[in-house]
Amino acid sequence: MTYNCKMCGGKLNIKEGDSICTCDYCGTVNTVPKVNDLRLTNLFNRANYQRMHNDFDKASAIYETILDEDNTIAEAHWGLVLCKYGVEYVDDPKTLQKIPTCHRTQLTSILADTEYLMAIQYADTIAAGKYKEEAKKIAEIQKKILEISSKESPYDIFICYKETDDLGNRTEDSSIAQDICTYLTNEGYKVFFSRITLRAHGGTEYEPYIFAALHSAKIMLVVGTKVEYLEAPWVKNEWGRFIAMMKEDKSKLLLPCYKYISPDALPDAFINCEALDIATPSFMLDLIKSIKKNLHKEDTRADNRNIEIHQMGGNAITLQKRADLFLEDGNFASAEEYYDKSLDQDPENSECYWGLIKCRLKCTSDEELVRLGHPLSEMEEYRNIFRFATSGQKKKYMDIDQKISNKIKDALDSIFQKKRQDLEILYVSYKRLRQNYKEYSQMGEEMFKRLEFLNTSINDYLNQLSPLLKHPLNNLLEQKQKSASLINNYMSDRKLLTKKDIQNACEASQNLVSAARINAEQIQKISREHPLFKSVDNLIRRRQELLNEIDQLMKDTQKNVSMLSNMQQQVKKINEKYEVLSKEVMAGDYINYNKMMQVS
Repeated sequence: MTYNCKMCGGKLNIKEGDSICTCDYCGTVNTVPKVNDLRLTNLFNRANYQRMHNDFDKASAIYETILDEDNTIAEAHWGLVLCKYGVEYVDDPKTLQKIPTCHRTQLTSILADTEYLMAIQYADTIAAGKYKEEAKKIAEIQKKILEISSKESPYDIFICYKETDDLGNRTEDSSIAQDICTYLTNEGYKVFFSRITLRAHGGTEYEPYIFAALHSAKIMLVVGTKVEYLEAPWVKNEWGRFIAMMKEDKSKLLLPCYKYISPDALPDAFINCEALDIATPSFMLDLIKSIKKNLHKEDTRADNRNIEIHQMGGNAITLQKRADLFLEDGNFASAEEYYDKSLDQDPENSECYWGLIKCRLKCTSDEELVRLGHPLSEMEEYRNIFRFATSGQKKKYMDIDQKISNKIKDALDSIFQKKRQDLEILYVSYKRLRQNYKEYSQMGEEMFKRLEFLNTSINDYLNQLSPLLKHPLNNLLEQKQKSASLINNYMSDRKLLTKKDIQNACEASQNLVSAARINAEQIQKISREHPLFKSVDNLIRRRQELLNEIDQLMKDTQKNVSMLSNMQQQVKKINEKYEVLSKEVMAGDYINYNKMMQVS
């Protein structure tokens, strides 16, 4: 099986059984999947190719296909992590080594990501160490991106388009997008247009500014004159991320703006979007109308909220303060009731959503939240917080979430270490049983070779003895036949029974008996004294002893196989036990984890 390097795409020279491999071309260390299926190998290489070309969605779909067949392949989970965070490996101009960059920043730390945790769970010790090392690098990049993006001013509109064609020439899409940007800017909107906006950040990473603009912009305009431009990896990366944000923030709106394209040919993801034809004379008027309709609705809602709060004389704030007091006293039911009442008056108060999180989890303070260690990212209140919180509030909440993520990560590391210890204990016995099995196999092969040799030797000796026994045996038979014939002749012809004839017959009979005795003694002497007879007896005895040994070896082998089978069941139970424990911790349930730590 041949795998390609995740950093440069070169062929990896992998030794059998290894979970990591150093690329001969770029010198970077790769984790590699442990699969022996040619089809899965090809899928991994295809996914790697798509990811390296920044088509993260296609790569993700392939990794999902792999996991549908076997959910325990750590490398596939890690591949999904790289796609989710848009990780690309580029050359460091200083060290000339491959380093990760992040094109799809997420609010949730990579160290708390479910796919990352699954990759760690199913990887062996060496591969898991490499995943942790890479994840820490990506987490640091992510942290810097979020720090920079939190300082950026919000945008009203984000224009998504393809800047250059395959030959490096500026596209018509870029020119159209710039005309739209100029028009909207003159209308008083703050527009993110990468050709101009990112120029102020030349020589730096653009992801923080793209991330900040995607999050703050309420409207995205996707400009395209060719279907392939709309499906280009970088373009698709931007509108794909925005659509994902639309699912969480219903106030966001995507407007496809097309030219020379049939509306039916637009990407399926745009099917529910209002598409505008750039070629129509009223395009700009229709665009402004759609923008004002959406942004004006948001502004009106905010103004109405402020007026309502003012008219109530700060009632929402009073309700929140009462809820805070109930929360400090541990009266979670009352606190939750008053937070809900406050949100009825001010539905965009992020502090009330934060208070509701503490009520749901029965925590009176932020410190208790951290000690509890329950993941926050999947809670609806947490998602609302990031819809309405200020940049300062977001930083506070993200710091707490990071501490919780670290607690979960530490717990999972402890579970992993305990699991490894349990498996190592079994591995010692397993290794011994495997060695026994190997030795038994070798012994069996040697014994059967010896048995074959003994059978051949016995047959050879018997073939050599056959001529020695043939002469005396034949003489004995011939003389017996003569004696019997002569006596029969005498007995059948009564006329010959003279005294002399009877004497002659008796003498002949006695001679035959004497000759038979001599022949019999000769045969016994050969059997007793000839070395070949002794060798045959010895070989037959040795063969019987060997057969007894083979019988005992078969019994020992069967016992060894039975013990190996039992051990495999034990390994399966251990894996299942710690998998359940890991899932409990990831869900915020530490009961069984704490019991495990107490026993340890």
